[in-house]
Amino acid sequence: EVTALAAVGPEEGAKTLVVASKSFNLYAVDGEGQLVWRINLGFPVLDVATVARPEGQRVAAVTDDGSVYLIDPAAGSIVGRFEAGDAALKVVAADVNGDGSQEIAVSSADGNLTALR
Repeated sequence: EVTALAAVGPEEGAKTLVVASKSFNLYAVDGEGQLVWRINLGFPVLDVATVARPEGQRVAAVTDDGSVYLIDPAAGSIVGRFEAGDAALKVVAADVNGDGSQEIAVSSADGNLTALR
């Protein structure tokens, strides 16, 4: 079951669709519908967001166990992980401090909001 979607890629041109699922997997699918990569995160993936970073685009994914993963969408590899505590429900990326790099905001089932740089 699909739980969330995000698009990654250049501002102009073809994008890759990142698909979160309750089957513990995060998938990347190209414009032809072909699987680019798949990562098993060990728990249902509840939400995803595209994050603009100085080192390039990343994908933030949150799971039912409270983990927040930062994924390199070009390689399909995990480049960071943070424990949010309770189930991480939603993730949003925004440059909240004006430094040109988006921060990651995560809401959790325990009612907390966590901001990550």
